[in-house]
Amino acid sequence: MDPSDPAPECAASGPPFPLSEPALLRVLTSAGVPAGRARQFAGPLRDALAAHGLTSRAQLSHLLAQVLHESARLRYVREVASGRAYEGRRDLGNDRPGDGPRFRGRGLIQLTGRANYTAFRDAMRQRYGAAEDRGDAPDFVASPKLVEGERWAIESALWYWDRRVRPYADREDRADVVRVTKAVNGGLNGFEDRLLLFMRVGAALRAEGL
Repeated sequence: MDPSDPAPECAASGPPFPLSEPALLRVLTSAGVPAGRARQFAGPLRDALAAHGLTSRAQLSHLLAQVLHESARLRYVREVASGRAYEGRRDLGNDRPGDGPRFRGRGLIQLTGRANYTAFRDAMRQRYGAAEDRGDAPDFVASPKLVEGERWAIESALWYWDRRVRPYADREDRADVVRVTKAVNGGLNGFEDRLLLFMRVGAALRAEGL
């Protein structure tokens, strides 16, 4: 994830979220998420999707496919690599010693770099209020590991989605999976798995009546 200029942000709006928590749990497990991880994430994920107004089958199919690929079916909320490769990357805002490992990829779409952690912190404080002011949003720059918790791992992915990806995810065809993958990944790494997940999630959503 890079801090370049985002696409126009979309406001959260629309009908009530169309899936119950058990239905979303079934969608996740049908896409290959281990049962324990699916149970852990289904409730917080449903709440966050509803809050962000992500309710259409197209948006949910694209989003869940990308999130499940990036997180290896919700197994990982932290990049496996050490982050040393990001050391000194000023394009990521890593201008202090140790920033590479400190701001390695975290969350369900790998929030990476001091600049992105800072922008995410500021956005969450605007949305939820700063923790020190009796709001909910902590300082992710001071404590980057907090992005690994379920709520903020999900919120970081949706923050990125709203800023950079959402306008490309309103249709259900292969060309849109290509566009969405490029917006998330910068290229087409893992495209076949992302496409497979897109088809599985779409089928599961249809089975749930969406």
